[in-house]
Amino acid sequence: MRKLTSLIRLDREFSASVEAVLAEMKKSEPSAVVVNGLSGGAETAYVAEAAAILSEHSPLLIITGNESQRDKLAGVLTECGLRARAFKSRDFVFHNVSASHENERERLSVLRALIAGELDALVATSDACITPTVPYDILSRLFVSLRIGTEIAPSELCARLASLGYARVESVEAAGQFAARGGIVDFCINDGEAPIRVEFFGDEIDRMVSFDLLTQRAIASVGEVELLPAIEVAETSETRKRVAAEIERLISAAPDDNARSALLREKNTVLGGGALDSRDRFINLIYEDAKTLLDYFSEFGGSAVMVVGTSESEERVKGRASALAAEAESLLAGGLISKKHARYSIGYSEYSEFLTTHPTIHLNTFSGAAGASAMAGLFGFRCRRTVNYGGSPSMLIEDIKSLLKTGYRVIVASESKQGATSVSDMLAGEGISYDLSLGDSPLGGALTVTDGALEGFDLITPRVALLSMAEDSGRRIMQNRRRARILKRAGGAGERIMSYADLSVGDYVVHANYGIGLFEGMESVRIDGVTKDYITIR
Repeated sequence: MRKLTSLIRLDREFSASVEAVLAEMKKSEPSAVVVNGLSGGAETAYVAEAAAILSEHSPLLIITGNESQRDKLAGVLTECGLRARAFKSRDFVFHNVSASHENERERLSVLRALIAGELDALVATSDACITPTVPYDILSRLFVSLRIGTEIAPSELCARLASLGYARVESVEAAGQFAARGGIVDFCINDGEAPIRVEFFGDEIDRMVSFDLLTQRAIASVGEVELLPAIEVAETSETRKRVAAEIERLISAAPDDNARSALLREKNTVLGGGALDSRDRFINLIYEDAKTLLDYFSEFGGSAVMVVGTSESEERVKGRASALAAEAESLLAGGLISKKHARYSIGYSEYSEFLTTHPTIHLNTFSGAAGASAMAGLFGFRCRRTVNYGGSPSMLIEDIKSLLKTGYRVIVASESKQGATSVSDMLAGEGISYDLSLGDSPLGGALTVTDGALEGFDLITPRVALLSMAEDSGRRIMQNRRRARILKRAGGAGERIMSYADLSVGDYVVHANYGIGLFEGMESVRIDGVTKDYITIR
């Protein structure tokens, strides 16, 4: 992948823009750098190559406007050898409704990797940046490392598991649960992972194994386990007292019997030591100094930020902040929270202030300086998005010849080595010279066929074109829609043809790509000395 993303470095705008950001990282009052004109694979390549440089100084925060872009960029960065993770947003649970905490555990593992210095880049949607989470100093204390030989009483381990939000059960069946019997403690940290069994000799861990939930048999020995909190809003005995006292005050001021009854049930749950499903409502009480993801990055001082799609990211922040503000107003009106604790996100102004106090790159497809009140530089790429040639080999040949005639360096990328070899055979059949670059081998000269999954792009200034053999998803969607319309017009009575013998001349058929036609029989065609039979449809 890196050999494809590195093509963006051939455009002088890349080095100029990154150098501008590096200069701003040294300033106490940095200004923004705005980069326009990139889209598709070129935009992805810029993010990957800029991240490789900027993350050498401190972790890079990459903010996107949608989830698909977040996941795509995190995946590409990982393929390029960077330690990158996606940080997902989460929905708060303000009422007593049971919910899965899998997403919370994943978020906590990302934050843990960040503060441990194990990440080069973190990719998040803008709305995930503005909601409160566990403060970094508390998170550092919450993690527990267990090794063979660690001295800890089974009862103390159970108490630690409970404080981390694990639910005690008779037998572990899912993530976020633990069970104890004598000198054995079982627990399951994450969904999809085998649970862990800790066996004690007195107050010392003697053996740790992963085991199968169904058979209860050991799978493999485990030398060390890092216990993640099972929930993002973890309670302690002290915070439970604060929550109980707050609920008592809310009961005394409840506007109606329904609110009073709901609060009384929550009070009994807290005092009884049970799990309060609505704990998110009290996050600002449980964590008196709750932090956002932006606060985590403020700790690094001078850490660069990249906003991919400034306007979309801004709108997402405004929408999320507005929705949570409306939720808070509803809870206040229902008497379920006090005004002091009813704030579940920072606002757009605070988000914008964070960007202005950090060296930030605003990466936008179209021209403009959105999101930057003061600029250290405005850089514009001359770039075109190319089509995906997966279903159009003839178009690929035509475009290759045209680009080579105009002095372009052309790279044809197929998603697999087998696909790249097939493209090579096709070019050889057309008499076109090329270099083949598979795996980590370097790219060749004027025309190179290689493996790698990156959207195509055309850098006009350095005259470099990446042509992708991936299937055009937009074209596939349109073909599927067209096919559905054709079948609907046909009354839905069609059947898939399993053999041409099922057809008679004059039958109506529906071709997957070309639509309705008449079957006209079989025809023998000789191509390159080989005779084959083809179905003829008009």
